[in-house]
Amino acid sequence: MGFFVGAEKADVNAVDLGIDDTTFYVGVNYYKTLGGTTDYDYFAKGMLRGVLTSSDIASLGESVESDSNSYGFEAGFGANFYVANHTLTPELAISYDRVNVDGFTMRCNIYQDNNINLFMGKLGASWQAQWNENLSTILGGGVRFNFKDDFEQGVIVNNQLFNTKTELGNTYYYVTLRLNYALSDSWDISVIYNGDFSNKSSAHNSGFVKLGYWW
Repeated sequence: MGFFVGAEKADVNAVDLGIDDTTFYVGVNYYKTLGGTTDYDYFAKGMLRGVLTSSDIASLGESVESDSNSYGFEAGFGANFYVANHTLTPELAISYDRVNVDGFTMRCNIYQDNNINLFMGKLGASWQAQWNENLSTILGGGVRFNFKDDFEQGVIVNNQLFNTKTELGNTYYYVTLRLNYALSDSWDISVIYNGDFSNKSSAHNSGFVKLGYWW
C-alpha cells in the first residue's frame, strides 16, 4: 500500500471557455501482484483520492473564481512484461469521482452549486525505464471512456431559474510523462505531465509534483 500527497497546475481550453486550476490532493494506493514468472507478472491495483481545486474561469472576456472538491476511487488489472531494465505495462481500469462545484456569477448569470458524478473506463499502456537505482522514467498513453457524458446546471437569469445541459466528451485520449526519484526504499518523489484530449475539441494539460510513501 502507499500514501501520497500532491499539488497540480492545469488548464482546460475549449472554443469559448478557458479554465486554470490549482489543485491539492491526497490519497491511498493499493497494489497486489497476483502471479507470474521472472519475465512477466500480473496485478490488481486500486486508489482512493480526495481533491481540492481553485479555478479561474474565463469566457468571452470575463473571468471569475470558483472552488470545488471531489472524492473517488479507481480499480484495475494489468500485467508487467520485463526486458532488461525496461517494463511494458498494459492495463484496464474503471473509476468513479463525485465532484462538488461551488456556484459563481458570470455576465450577470448566477450558476448554482452543482454535484457531478463521473464514471469512466480506461484502457492504456506504459513503458518504464530504470536508469539507475533511484531514477526512472515512465511514458504512458491510452483512452478513457466517459460513461455519463453530460450533466445539468442550474442558472438564474433575470431572477428566473433555468436548467441547462452541459455535454462532456465521451472519449478522452491521454498521454503521461513521469520522472521518478526514489528517496529511499519507502519514499519517492515524482514530477509528472498529463495531457487529456477529448472528442469535444477540448484539452486538459497539467503538471504536478507528487510525494509518495509505500509500506
